[in-house]
Amino acid sequence: MFCSGLLEKDINITKTDLNVETMERVLYILLLKIKHPLPSEEEFNHWYEENHIPRVLKSLGFKCAHRYKGSEGFFATIYELPSEEQIQKIKNSKELYEFRKEFMDLWGAYFESIRDFFVYMKTIKKKRGN
Repeated sequence: MFCSGLLEKDINITKTDLNVETMERVLYILLLKIKHPLPSEEEFNHWYEENHIPRVLKSLGFKCAHRYKGSEGFFATIYELPSEEQIQKIKNSKELYEFRKEFMDLWGAYFESIRDFFVYMKTIKKKRGN
């Protein structure tokens, strides 16, 4: 499950008011929508999880990746970056271009839309034990 956090200014409280902790993340989100049925979803998932994601993590320096399968043929992958500074480095990298090209060459014909974007997320949650 993916949830976006509330920003402190949106709820106009201080951290000490509710005894909360914050977690900040920089994410790269990739959304895919299937146009034509995949020849083998199992084969696609194997390639994506065993080949593609490990190489992307290693090459581009993401901390981790989370995959989701939604309704109506949607897939999402959320990659976590170590810092905001990584955004421009990744956006302008030759490696990202090559990974996108490889994906399109192998699987692009099966997807009608591919969207990607970077987001900054802040989660505020109650501290443990409270």
